Amino acid sequence: MCYIFPVSSSNNWRNGFTVAKKTQSAKRHRQSLIRRERNYSYRARLRTMIKRARTAVLTGTEDREEQVAIACRELDRMVTKGVLHRNTASRRKSRLLEALHGKRNLTVPYVKRTGDARAK
Repeated sequence: MCYIFPVSSSNNWRNGFTVAKKTQSAKRHRQSLIRRERNYSYRARLRTMIKRARTAVLTGTEDREEQVAIACRELDRMVTKGVLHRNTASRRKSRLLEALHGKRNLTVPYVKRTGDARAK
């Protein structure tokens, strides 16, 4: 018996459907899709926190230590949830703290351009 169930609309693999041979594999696939969407939102929130911390360190605002602490806390939370590996989080925290204490130069965070500003 095959189990056919719809996949998220953002995933267009096999025209929106996937076929699993066993019930357990169908369940694991459903779980992986749910986790993937959840992890995507977690990573987006984490990127925002890190970008705020980097910007605060670069501009030298008064709340830069607080922003770095919030970003470090969020990195630890993502490790607990299994979104990030602990070594990755440790490396990112270390780089943020080095930048906060002036031992590392940061580049300006990438900001998406709204229009095509390139000269032709």
